[in-house]
Amino acid sequence: QKERCSFCSIEHKLKVMNPKHGWEQIRRLNEIYGTTYFWETGDSFVVGKFPERFLSARPKELSHVQFRVYVRPDQLNEENARILRDLNVRNLYIGIESGDNKVLQEVKKGCDRKDIERALDSAEKCGLPIHVPFMLGLPGTTHQTLSSDLELAREISSRFPGMMMIVSLPVLFPGTELFNNLRNHPQARAEY
Repeated sequence: QKERCSFCSIEHKLKVMNPKHGWEQIRRLNEIYGTTYFWETGDSFVVGKFPERFLSARPKELSHVQFRVYVRPDQLNEENARILRDLNVRNLYIGIESGDNKVLQEVKKGCDRKDIERALDSAEKCGLPIHVPFMLGLPGTTHQTLSSDLELAREISSRFPGMMMIVSLPVLFPGTELFNNLRNHPQARAEY
């Protein structure tokens, strides 16, 4: 809707698959290989009414199939969380990245701490198992922002005992704002 995150290298417009085609692929993989758990790797599964349309198109004989999906915190509300639960999402990857509003704003994440809290509340109410990432070293990171990240990580861990958490450094993919900033930094240019 706005600018892309400074660590995102995607430049193309958003594309959403026809739900019937998605279920045809799932059916085929289920029939051939017996696959019952699918990792949908799009940037966000919650695009408009796609989750609702996908659930409505699900064939009854595939109602046992489970998913892992990505979602942006600002897109997850209680209604979407219920739909994801009904779709058998067994691992909801919520792209948090930081618990500090200044860092989220600096990297153009498009969400803030309130969005994160609402997303977590929605996931908790619907009993969705979550996976949350934190990125250390994003622009604007300080000792204080890292304290906010640690505070949020502790809160999430206590609320979601079975959750998965990952902490990583941002990957400087060519074409991202972060990559270009580093490439144009005088000290980095001189050293590398």
